[in-house]
Amino acid sequence: MNIGYLKPGVLKENIDVQMDALYKYECEKITTKLLNKSKEISLLEKLHIGDTLVVYKIEYLEISLIKFIEFIACLQERNINFVSIIDNIDTRIEKGKLFFEHLSILSKVNKSYLSLKIRESLRNKGVKFGRKSKMTRGKINLAKKMFKSGVHYKEIANRLDVSVATIYRCLKS
Repeated sequence: MNIGYLKPGVLKENIDVQMDALYKYECEKITTKLLNKSKEISLLEKLHIGDTLVVYKIEYLEISLIKFIEFIACLQERNINFVSIIDNIDTRIEKGKLFFEHLSILSKVNKSYLSLKIRESLRNKGVKFGRKSKMTRGKINLAKKMFKSGVHYKEIANRLDVSVATIYRCLKS
């Protein structure tokens, strides 16, 4: 089923142009609601596997690039096609599928970039990631003293309740 998205709030002439274009694509339903009040994409709830979302222009979706990439990724995950009439994008053909793939890659790159930026920012604020070390400063100093006095690695590990590998790492640094 083809479902068209009509951008409301434009000049009447433009609405007529959009309507004509959507009817030429044989849209069985036309909606003007893309986002609900909580800014989540509500149009997705109306679309099913194999449906095609038809828009006159991508810019008429009025969402940011990041939201658009997420939107396209959601469509792709649900096997929903996307057509932008003026932008000449149709995911039912190979060229359009390639467009979807590129947007999917951009989405993944964007997510990993944001994740890195957030981690970097948190590290700069002093937040530490990962498991806490069993070896405190006191335990490290004690292990060094014990090693200098001739105590074997295994004995140090047993007394401090850590693995031998941990003792090797601490004494190596």
